Amino acid sequence: MLHPWLFVGFTGHRKVDDVAGSASAIRAALEKVRTLGGRPLAAVSSAATGGDTLFIEAARSQNLPWTAMLPFPREDFRKDFSAVEWAHAEKLLDDAVQEKIEPPGAPRNQAFLACGVRTVESCDVLIALWNGEAAAGVGGTADIVAYARAQQKPLIWINSQSGLVTEERLDKIVALSPPATSQPVVDDSPDGGLALLRETLAYHDQLAMQHAPKARGFLTRAVVLQLVATAFGLVSPVFHVIFAVVIVLLFIKVIILFRADYIQRRHSGHHDQWLHARMVAELCRSALATWHMPYPEFAQQPLPVPHYDDWQRSLRLWRILAPPRPRDLATDQQDYLQNRIQHQLNHFESKGNEARDILLQKRRWAKFCTRAALACGIFGLVEAVLNKWVWSENNLPTWFPHLNMGVTFLSLILPVISAGILHLVIAQDYSRRVSRNQRMVAYLHWAQARIPLAASPADLRLAAGEVESMLLLEFFEWYTSTNLAKELRP
Repeated sequence: MLHPWLFVGFTGHRKVDDVAGSASAIRAALEKVRTLGGRPLAAVSSAATGGDTLFIEAARSQNLPWTAMLPFPREDFRKDFSAVEWAHAEKLLDDAVQEKIEPPGAPRNQAFLACGVRTVESCDVLIALWNGEAAAGVGGTADIVAYARAQQKPLIWINSQSGLVTEERLDKIVALSPPATSQPVVDDSPDGGLALLRETLAYHDQLAMQHAPKARGFLTRAVVLQLVATAFGLVSPVFHVIFAVVIVLLFIKVIILFRADYIQRRHSGHHDQWLHARMVAELCRSALATWHMPYPEFAQQPLPVPHYDDWQRSLRLWRILAPPRPRDLATDQQDYLQNRIQHQLNHFESKGNEARDILLQKRRWAKFCTRAALACGIFGLVEAVLNKWVWSENNLPTWFPHLNMGVTFLSLILPVISAGILHLVIAQDYSRRVSRNQRMVAYLHWAQARIPLAASPADLRLAAGEVESMLLLEFFEWYTSTNLAKELRP
C-alpha cells in the first residue's frame, strides 16, 4: 500500500566553507526527518553549486526520488556554472525524477526567488544551510528561510559557519503509524504502479466504510437527543401537580443529556477518520481514473486541497516513478467514459434522488408539526375565551382538564419538533445536495459527450483535467460542509 511521501526541501548558499561538515549535517538532518515522520522521503531542491549539490548527493545516496526546481531551462541555468561545475550539475539533473521550471519572463533575481518559494511550497519540511545573515540579493537563502517561517514550515537550520543545528516546529511533522519500513517498490509491469494504487484505494474505501455508520449519524443523534432533552424540560411544568411525573421527566432529561455528551465525545474520532479516509480515497480514485493518460500534472488532482497536499504530491510522484505503458487514444477514452464518467453519473443520480426524497419527507413532517402547533394555539385561545365568558369552574366538562393538558403538552412539543426537523435539514445540507447533484449530473452528461470527441491525447487530458477538477471541487465542498457541521455540533 502507498503511504504519502514526506517531501524534504532544501535551500543553501553556493559557497560552502566546510564541505565535509555540511554534508554530514545534511545527512543527519535527513535521517532525523525520516525518524520523526516514519514515512518514505522525497527530495525537493534546485541544483546550484554548493549547498544544493551536497543535498542532492545526500538524497541520491539514500535512493530518494528527487524533484529539481529550476529558475530557468537548462540552457539558461548553465550560465551560472563553470564548465566543470555544469558537467557535474547536469549529471545530477539527469537523475531527477522531474524538473519544474519557473515560467519565463521574470527578471533573473526574481526567478531565483520564485524557485525558492516554490521549493518551500512543495515540501513538508525544509533543511537550510544558512549563515544566519541577511540575503546578499533578492532570492537569497535568508529570503527563503523567512518565507518558510512565515508559512510555519518545520525547519532544520544548519549554520554554515558554526555548524550549529537549530530545529524549528519539527513537532508539526505528521508521523505515520506504524512507520513505513522502506520506500515503495517501483513496478515495471504494463500498468506501472496501478496495482499498488488500487490497493491503497481499496484500503481507504474499507476504512471509510468501517467508520461511516457511527460517523454519518453522529450529528443527527446528538441534535435529536438535545431536542428530546429540551422537550422533557419544557413539558415537566405541565405536570407540576403530579410530583412523581415531574421527577421522572427531569431524571430522563439528565440521562438523555449525558448520552448526548457521550456521543459527541465518543464518535468525534470516527467522524474525523471517516472524512480523512474518504478524502484520500477520492484523491486515489481521481489518480486511478487518469492513470493511463499521458502524464500531465494538472490531470492528477489538479485542485489543491488544504492539508492533503502531501497526498496529492505523492500520487503525482508515484505516477512519475511507476508509469504505465502507453495505450491508444480510443482505449483511454472508453476506459474513462465507463470507469469514471458513468460511475460518477450513477453516483450523483442516486444520491440526488435519495436527498430529494429525504428533503421532501422532512419538509412534510415539519409542515405538519407547524400546522398542528398552530391548531393547538388556536385551541388555547378558544379555551381562554370559554373559560372567561362561557364556562365556570363548576360546569366545566369532565374531559376538558385532560384535553387541556394534552393540548398544552403538544403546543410546547410540536414547535420544538418542527424546529428540530428544519435544523437537521440544514445540518445535513439536503437542499444544497439536491441542487448540486442535479448540476453535477448535467455536467457529467456534457462530459459524456465531450470525451469521445477528443482528437488527441493532449485534448483528452485537457478534458479529463477539467472533469477531475469539477469532481474534486464538488467532493471538497461536501468535505468542508460535513466537517463544519461536526465543528458546530451542540
